[in-house]
Amino acid sequence: MWFPKYKSDKILIVFFKSFKIVELIQQKTITMNKIFMASSALTLAASQIVITATASLAAIPKLHYTCPGKIEVHANKGGPVFINGKKAVLKTFNENYYEAKGSGVTVSIALTSDGTSSVSYTGTGGKNGICSEKK
Repeated sequence: MWFPKYKSDKILIVFFKSFKIVELIQQKTITMNKIFMASSALTLAASQIVITATASLAAIPKLHYTCPGKIEVHANKGGPVFINGKKAVLKTFNENYYEAKGSGVTVSIALTSDGTSSVSYTGTGGKNGICSEKK
């Protein structure tokens, strides 16, 4: 074991020991901050998903459209959206525009302020068109 010969050596040893302790504390603090920030971000992301999913279902009106290529689009008020009888994945862009994906088709739903809707589709190979409301 090394023993300091001079008073300045004792100060140096104390300094290095305290520096090491400070360094360890900083490392633990940084790690805890990273964990806290990651958990906060995860909580925020989860709450946004729930809010988006709830909002997207609540705003969809009753829809019944037929698109070229024998594509049927149906939704009850509040959702979900069905394409050819299968439940589609709904993405909300804003309160007036949605996209439903399923059965190899993307259906675009645009809502106007007067309560009407406009529906179009894009299929495989770039096939696309405007859907007509089924009475």
